Amino acid sequence: MGKRTSLIVEPALLEDAARVLGTSGPTATVRESLKRVVRQQHLDRLAELDLPDDFMEKLQRMREPRSFDFD
Repeated sequence: MGKRTSLIVEPALLEDAARVLGTSGPTATVRESLKRVVRQQHLDRLAELDLPDDFMEKLQRMREPRSFDFD
């Protein structure tokens, strides 16, 4: 459930954002905008980490399905 609030937004800015984001309606446009801002902040923080060169390879291996035999 969301929080109902009132915003004052320039109509042209809202229309431009909706066009760029591919959303319809003010609620969907604001929601998608907020989601993208938060995602970008997370990506920026990840980019600042000093990860080893083989990090992506190790991550891929960790994501591969495994079977465990406990017999």
